Amino acid sequence: LYLKGEDESGARYRIPDPRAEHCQALVADDAQLTARVLGEETIFGCAPGRSLEFVAAFERCLTSLRERGVSQTLHNLLHA
Repeated sequence: LYLKGEDESGARYRIPDPRAEHCQALVADDAQLTARVLGEETIFGCAPGRSLEFVAAFERCLTSLRERGVSQTLHNLLHA
């Protein structure tokens, strides 16, 4: 969600990274976001996208971030 360039309040921000444009293209469309992001082997290698447990955890956290926000997601993860 960071790569979308907009915080929870709707404020836009710039991502100071030379690969920002490439990475933002990965998250531009929510359809197949997990596969596109975890399939980026130049960043993550090949293991995360092949692990069903990792993919499921990624999707759970992504859903929580969208539905509950950063603070509540972190709270839930730290107190699980």
